[in-house]
This record gives sequence, structure tokens and C-alpha cells, in this order.
Amino acid sequence: MGSDVLNFQVKSARATVCKGTDIQAYLDMDASEAYIYADKQGTAYIMNRVEYTTFITLFGTQTRESSRNGGGAKIRLKDETKAMMAWLRENS
Repeated sequence: MGSDVLNFQVKSARATVCKGTDIQAYLDMDASEAYIYADKQGTAYIMNRVEYTTFITLFGTQTRESSRNGGGAKIRLKDETKAMMAWLRENS
């Protein structure tokens, strides 16, 4: 799999992280070298793979695609919260 921009995977609030629910399996196939979370104010938080895995574990949620898109499981980021923004400021 490729990256969104150059060698970066870029996500924001409510973004789909991956299809399926195994973040480690997804990252094992991912070509990205770093991960960016762009907040609603336009600040970009850059994370390495370990930080990103922790971020997704803490702030991602398992959900399903719409039935029109096959209904498969996926991981999606939650909306921005004070806890998420505090974690980003402290860890990225």
C-alpha cells in the first residue's frame, strides 16, 4: 500500500484508518514512514509507527462500512476530544 502524501499517512477527525480491525496487520503492509494527524485548527502532529499504533489503539473505534460499501469491519478515528488533543501534544 502507498501513502497519502509522499511517505506520510494523513488522517483527521472521523477518518477511516483501515479496513478490518487488525491495526498491526494493516501497518505491516503499509509503506508509510510517518503518520500525521491534522486537527481542526490545522495543526499537524507527526508520529512514528509506534506512536501511531498507540494513538489508534486509544482513539480509534471499530465500526462497519455501510451496506452499500459491503458492510465490512473497519477502524475509524473518533471525533477530536480534549483527551485526544492532550495526548497528541504530549506524544507527537
